[in-house]
Formats: sequence, C-alpha cells, structure tokens
Amino acid sequence: GYYIGGNVVNVTFDSKIYSTTVDQITGKWIISLPPTPANGVTYQITASSVLATQTITNVVFGDVFVCAGGGNMAFALANSFNGNDLMAETTTTWNGRVRMMTINRVSSDTEAREA
Repeated sequence: GYYIGGNVVNVTFDSKIYSTTVDQITGKWIISLPPTPANGVTYQITASSVLATQTITNVVFGDVFVCAGGGNMAFALANSFNGNDLMAETTTTWNGRVRMMTINRVSSDTEAREA
C-alpha cells in the first residue's frame, strides 16, 4: 500500500499482527502474510495506522485464474449457451468457492500507480 513515509502500518490477519514502516521516499509499504490453506474459510484483514484504518472482509485464499484478452473477453458467461447453469454450478458443486468478477474498463490519460 501507500501511506505517509515514516509511519508504522499494522496489519491484523488471523488473530496476528504484522507491522512495517512506510518508506520515507516512496511512501510504499509491503507486508507478506503467511501461507494460508485454500480451504474456503473466509478471513478479515485490517490495515491500520495512526490516522486511518481499512478493513476488507470475506477474503479467501487459493488459486486465481484471470482471463484477459481481446474483445471476446467482454462476453459474459451468463450470455453463453447454458451460461446460467454453469454459474449456478459454481455455487452448488463448488460450495461457493468459485468467485467470478468483472473489472470495469477505465480509460485514463495518466499512468496508474502500481501497488
């Protein structure tokens, strides 16, 4: 993440606290979490500092497959042959462990800052 240089950031994960100091020059901080089994258990991760706290919930660990490419990647699975059945199968067969998402396409004239 990014924050004010020199500050301490604490990340709470699985009842443990991990700390780091924000780089004075770049404002960047990194914390590596321990290996976590891909067992479908959901977690909460909280990052906090003197001035701010941010929590993300419903976090799971496991393999991630990203599909990206040409114009055909904008075609929704639900619109394909048996698409709704396939989407329902991810809930029943895989007990909700398969998550699908669509990232909105955004244009910008300026370069995005890499995390």
